[in-house]
Amino acid sequence: MDEALVLARRPANAVRAIKHLVYQGASLPFKQGMAVEKAEFLSAATQGATRHAMLAYADHVGRIVQSGREFGVDDLRDWMDGTAVDFDIR
Repeated sequence: MDEALVLARRPANAVRAIKHLVYQGASLPFKQGMAVEKAEFLSAATQGATRHAMLAYADHVGRIVQSGREFGVDDLRDWMDGTAVDFDIR
């Protein structure tokens, strides 16, 4: 159930891309599968919610780096569970 909650917090286009990659890309030869993944990534990267999330992530990491402290997995916990940013922003 936890995995379903995490996916529910993701943008619909990202979930669609993941499904497409699993169902289609994984059955292709490696090079073709990677081409499908690249196309899906580029498509998702042009969406407003994705750009918003990437900028927020870069800001988050930048603050940690500037603080001089060590970067750890706990710094990404909110990102991993999908609660760090509102992915519905367009």
